[in-house]
Amino acid sequence: DKNMETKTSSNGFYPLYTGIKIQIAHERGLLPEVAFLAGLELPFTAHKTFKTSHTAANMRFTLSHSLSERFSLGYNLGAEWDGDTPVPSYFYSVALGLSLTGKAGAFIEFYGLIPEKGISTHLIDGGITFLIKPNRQLDASGGLGLNEEAMDYFISFGISYRLPLQ
Repeated sequence: DKNMETKTSSNGFYPLYTGIKIQIAHERGLLPEVAFLAGLELPFTAHKTFKTSHTAANMRFTLSHSLSERFSLGYNLGAEWDGDTPVPSYFYSVALGLSLTGKAGAFIEFYGLIPEKGISTHLIDGGITFLIKPNRQLDASGGLGLNEEAMDYFISFGISYRLPLQ
């Protein structure tokens, strides 16, 4: 039957991601808070299905504005390398954050990758964050691809640890 579609499914862990965030400027009036992020995905930590040939890297500038005591708007611009090719893709995102309590938050985000070669991917996700301690945070999110090239859906879990600066 020519209408029969073949679908594949994969399970397993993506590479462990490690990164750094450096604050550049605090928010002042209409001027946003600005930070620089850089990170690496370590291929030896991934399931064979998701293992890349090389270490993947990314870097981006992140900006944010407080809209009120509970709402914030964040946006990012940057570049990333997928670990399989030396050709970068350019990353963008826009996220609306909501403070639920002093320790819990939620967000919704629209983001994507625009490669130098190939077809762009666009996705949307939402999630929750929970501050365990002043320097440790848990997060969980799930999302959907918005175009044919993006993955259909995903879930993600993470933990962040902020190093003290002293």
